[in-house]
Amino acid sequence: SELDHNGISVYTGTIISDWGGRSELEIDRKARIWARVSRKQKISILVLSSAMGLNLREILENVCYPETFLSFLSDKERKKIG
Repeated sequence: SELDHNGISVYTGTIISDWGGRSELEIDRKARIWARVSRKQKISILVLSSAMGLNLREILENVCYPETFLSFLSDKERKKIG
């Protein structure tokens, strides 16, 4: 684990591809998962999954803990999915 800029523990992991690309995943204190691609701005794992071509229903049907992904949505957006 590492400390964020507020001194709070954050769990991280790094994936480095053969061609040198780097992706970092972090889990914050609210158990939300974030990604950084090439050490750029932090984005939610939900946005990253959507950018890779998955729709929200596919994501929620294929993960063990869908509430982790739902934590990024507003109450209004959650009601839309059912």
